[in-house]
Amino acid sequence: MDEMMQNDPAAAQTMGDVVKSAMVREPGQVPDSRKALVDEWNKRVKEAKKHWERDFKRMRSNMDFVSGKQWPGQGEDDDRYVANFVQRIIKQEVASLYAKNPKVVAKRRKRLNYQLWDGKPESLQAAMAAMQPPQVVDPVTGQSMPAPGAEMWQPDPNAIALLQDVQQNSERLRLIDKVGETLVALLEYYMDEQVPDFKTQMKQMVRRARTTGVGYIELGFQRAMDLSDDQTARIADMTERLAVIGRLQADLQDDKTDPNSAEAEELRLAIQAIQNEPESIIREGLIWQFPQSTRIIPSPEAIKLVGWVGAPWIAKEVILSPDRVKEVYGIDLGQNYASYKQEAGKPWGGTRARYKERGKGLACVWHIFDRDVGLEYVICDGYPDFLKEPATPDVQVEQFFPIWPIVFNEVENEEELFPKSDVELLKHVQKEYNRAKEAMRQHRIANRPLYLAPEGQFDEGEQKSLAEHAAHDVIIVKALRDGVKVTDLIAPVQKIGVDPNLYETEGLFNDAARIVGVQQAMIGGTANGTATESSIAAQSMQGSIGLDSDDMDGVLSNVMRAAGQILLMNLSGETVMRIAGPGAMWPELSRLEMLEEISLEIKAGSSGRPNQAQDAATFERMYPLLVQLPGVSPAWLAERAIKIADDDTDLEDAYVEGLPSIMAQNHMMQAPTGNPATEPTNQGDEGANKQRPQEPGGTAKPAFNMGPQPNQMR
Repeated sequence: MDEMMQNDPAAAQTMGDVVKSAMVREPGQVPDSRKALVDEWNKRVKEAKKHWERDFKRMRSNMDFVSGKQWPGQGEDDDRYVANFVQRIIKQEVASLYAKNPKVVAKRRKRLNYQLWDGKPESLQAAMAAMQPPQVVDPVTGQSMPAPGAEMWQPDPNAIALLQDVQQNSERLRLIDKVGETLVALLEYYMDEQVPDFKTQMKQMVRRARTTGVGYIELGFQRAMDLSDDQTARIADMTERLAVIGRLQADLQDDKTDPNSAEAEELRLAIQAIQNEPESIIREGLIWQFPQSTRIIPSPEAIKLVGWVGAPWIAKEVILSPDRVKEVYGIDLGQNYASYKQEAGKPWGGTRARYKERGKGLACVWHIFDRDVGLEYVICDGYPDFLKEPATPDVQVEQFFPIWPIVFNEVENEEELFPKSDVELLKHVQKEYNRAKEAMRQHRIANRPLYLAPEGQFDEGEQKSLAEHAAHDVIIVKALRDGVKVTDLIAPVQKIGVDPNLYETEGLFNDAARIVGVQQAMIGGTANGTATESSIAAQSMQGSIGLDSDDMDGVLSNVMRAAGQILLMNLSGETVMRIAGPGAMWPELSRLEMLEEISLEIKAGSSGRPNQAQDAATFERMYPLLVQLPGVSPAWLAERAIKIADDDTDLEDAYVEGLPSIMAQNHMMQAPTGNPATEPTNQGDEGANKQRPQEPGGTAKPAFNMGPQPNQMR
């Protein structure tokens, strides 16, 4: 650990007895061509941000709207009526679309694996028979024996070649399947290892896509002692702490920090804390990042988000503190950057304003993925050089860009790249609902009792008593003399009553159901529709959710396929065995071949909320037929039944191949009673083992009548 906390001696600069750190404090002499390239990319990214400014503004407006800011100029103490059912709808959609981590399945790509074998069992059996010498039956003993001349018999060379083809390729396919199982185990491990975990961030991403119209998934690979500037996701290890220690230590070595300052004491305490820990863990592996919708900047040439059609480059924006830049890139920006400030009450993700003076506040870093030249550039707004030497991206995937967009309301529109979100589609309904309820509220307030009286009839105290009296009060009024009635002194004002039909909102929920497929009953109320109408609406929503689920499964399949490629190209066999177990299979020399052989996919609908009632009804209808089909595994039937009852149950821990049933085990352990009337073996069909005595020939009769057998069915 002490060695990891020291600076690289080869990179250190010695001035007398003082050892300087490897931190870059000044950009130095940047070649004109290099500086021109940095300036050119700064200009391109800023122009692209301006090009998509209207879309980003709409996304931020939708974020505020779903948060409850639904009136013009609404402040924190605004008392206007807001019933935010849009937030409830978004919550319902996220719950239906992403309820659990998807199930990753490794499949072999469809290929013609056998050169000689046609894949038919009878061909294989014929080849195996051709490998046996001719046999004849001895008429005396009735046993098989070699035919005359069998010593001169030679096996068919075609049969030999076919069997060799089957044996070699079958072994190869078995190894490929083993590698696929290892990849699945690794992916599931890295889904759980990340902080925050994959499920938490995926649900947030789906919520983001429903709110802004687009969500993003980014793949990265964290190597030992490597650090990402995006702090939204990381592997839980010591890397972050060591990076902070390295930054504090470098500032102290370069006299940027007073030895008696708070930073120096923080460094001492941090080093002491790590040294006192019995074990310090440094990990490497896959990381999943989910950038905000406004932080991905496509090039203006893009014509479609899915697949990045027409986009020669895309940029990812990250807002960092100067200290974070030191920790990740080893560069002290000093005054050489454009300063961004954090707006009051907003996280860094909402930072858009800028300071006029340089070197004060936060830094804006852009990762630019240029597909045309195959390079990744990392620049900082206002800094004259690259923060990181341009190179191929850390993770290499087929589409080049390590970022995948997810959209749910995509339409064909030549004028717009970003689709409308569900919040955008429901804005008019939500606003009209709020206006109707606020108008009804104001109408009720205006209809409070009001009285008129002639001037001078009541003094100030009497007026106050009449207006603010408590229950059952007796009020003394001087003007109420003999012969004067109360109605002569004061009279109520006739007002217009509240007509509920003027403020009816049922039609608004019908519009919402037609727009996003969510009916009123699903967000807490009940409409006047019949049960049939509600059932049809529910089925329509399920169809819409099914389409969105299919789109998300397609994107996740592409992401998992790329993740498998990244793991194959970057993980060592030692790391794989430590994570996946000693039985894991990992190729060392033929990884490119594995990339061509294995396809990782997402099991359809595995990330959504299961329809348990429908699955149980379907299984109940299929069960009588399945138990009559020869070759159907009882273990498979048990697994399906248990998973329908509880989707998280794993049958592998409970099922042992060949083990008798619990009732049969109890029967075998029961001691004989000696009484024929109570002996279990004499109970026939009602015995504990539920099995009849064997028929002649050794075949046991089933205890229950399972209906006609397959060959008896018509």
